Amino acid sequence: DESAFKYLWRVNLNEECIVLPNIGANIGEVYFVEPSGLPYDNNVLGPNAILLKANEDTYFAFTALNNLTFQKQLFENVGSSGQPKFNKTELKSIQLYMPQNEEQEKIGQYFRDLDHLITLHQRKNIYFYEKVTLVWEQRKLGEIAFSFEYGLNAAAKEYDGENKYIRITDIDNNTHEFLTYNLTSPDIDLTDAENYKLAEGDILLARTGASVGKSYIYRDSDGLVYYAGFLIRARIREEYDAEFVFQSTLTDKYNKYIAVTSQRSGQPGMNAQEYSEFEIRVPEKEEQTKIGTYFRILDHLITLHQCKCHLLHKLLHNDWEQRKLGDVLVSLQNNTLSRADLSNEAGVAKNVHYGDVLIKFGEVLDVSKEQLPMISDESILTKYKTSFLQNGDVIIADTAEDTT
Repeated sequence: DESAFKYLWRVNLNEECIVLPNIGANIGEVYFVEPSGLPYDNNVLGPNAILLKANEDTYFAFTALNNLTFQKQLFENVGSSGQPKFNKTELKSIQLYMPQNEEQEKIGQYFRDLDHLITLHQRKNIYFYEKVTLVWEQRKLGEIAFSFEYGLNAAAKEYDGENKYIRITDIDNNTHEFLTYNLTSPDIDLTDAENYKLAEGDILLARTGASVGKSYIYRDSDGLVYYAGFLIRARIREEYDAEFVFQSTLTDKYNKYIAVTSQRSGQPGMNAQEYSEFEIRVPEKEEQTKIGTYFRILDHLITLHQCKCHLLHKLLHNDWEQRKLGDVLVSLQNNTLSRADLSNEAGVAKNVHYGDVLIKFGEVLDVSKEQLPMISDESILTKYKTSFLQNGDVIIADTAEDTT
């Protein structure tokens, strides 16, 4: 039917666009649509969702709609009776902060690249899951490693410039890399500590506390490192790829095994025997090496993106100067008018009441749209004529009518 086709074609998905569910439990979710990922040459949007096509950068708009500022405004428009929903008119009333198009494109591309890397990282678990059902053989970690050994029973001291000491807290929770910004050395005579030096491919596993299960793989670039007593070192046999084994400790399967096995009456813990029972499915070593290398590179790229965010944050804080609020704002005289002194019908000037700041207004007050009470006594207005509000003024409620 040609008329039906023309009607549906208004919501075609043949270019990058954004889809918002507008009824039911999925309200608040935001979907970025890429035509290349859709099943047919021509696709249209079904019911119970709104299609958005950006005038400028689509991915920037997608990122902005995932922002808490938009989400908060969206849910303020969601009906509270019956099934949650909102309509296009309510959606159009929401305001977004938008930079110039060139900056939108740069920000949009940055988050597009970052989201792509995160998606690849999440596919790691899917990849491992799919592969284990094919030709991979199941092995216990105790078969893959030829030794499990506990670390030095020694305190830490100031770094001596050569001998590094790694403890559970020195392993980054996210990247699983050795944190080197606060290096220490073992506070012990190292003459007989040769066995506690780490070698390329050694894997450390946390054995106690809230971080039980945390893993780290030693690389020569980390320098001369000794490991502490709350860590267990697994030394991998030559017929297995250490990087592949390490990547297996970053999967959901491993986390679930740790969560179940580490249960104790006191704080959680794992011993070498329990670690040795963890089962991993492995392919031939050549494939192990390719997979391990691929995920290592992917993890490195994600770390670089995280460092970029951290660097930007650091630059902003290093370059910005600190000022007291009194140095950047001029305080205006406020009034003590009660609601009884104000009129909702007529007057000579609008008045912002502190109670409305607390419970009625949002973060931005548009006086052309809000219904504000009026000051009717012109003599009062004369008293405060030096305190008239103007665009950009900041209003802070300095008292409240109740404990909330």
